Amino acid sequence: MNIFDAAARFFRGLHLFENRILLDPNGSPVMLAGRKSLDDLAERYGDEIVYHGSRNYIPLLEPRQMTWYYPSTGERFPDGAPAVGADAGYDIPTFMALFSGRRRCTYRASTDGTMKYTVRDPVTPEGQDLDSLVGYVHVLEKRHFEILTRDIPDGWPEPLINTRPPELRAHVPVRPLAVVKVTLDDFPHPITFE
Repeated sequence: MNIFDAAARFFRGLHLFENRILLDPNGSPVMLAGRKSLDDLAERYGDEIVYHGSRNYIPLLEPRQMTWYYPSTGERFPDGAPAVGADAGYDIPTFMALFSGRRRCTYRASTDGTMKYTVRDPVTPEGQDLDSLVGYVHVLEKRHFEILTRDIPDGWPEPLINTRPPELRAHVPVRPLAVVKVTLDDFPHPITFE
């Protein structure tokens, strides 16, 4: 039995959202848990969905000002117009769901094409206990997003080392179709702790 069959048995009277994603009777997204759920969603819906990670469950994602943080000065640099950011894969959103807002964290592509994930000092008390970290990966319809290719934010004090990859951004509020609760066990990639 896959995660969708289990969800359908658990929530009696579920409704199909445009014949794709199940919503509960109140129109809220189905709450799932773990990497297996993300794998199942990706396999079933492919490139029709994208992912956004947050430490909180958010019933309606609204555009926010994105920034780049420069650690040596503590400055933040606005990165384009306010938007909801998303990724076509769920590794970066899972990482961000667990660490963003709790610890200083970064990710970047290495010269060999792999992603390097780095986590620094806690910025909140909950960021100190890695075993209890919980986050939420919001599953969103891709049709709300556009692909943007951007340069470094205005005023950024260093040159860009690698080419910045295209990003998915929505400039309108977006309601999740499903939300997946994740823990550190759901992130299979190495993390450098500094």
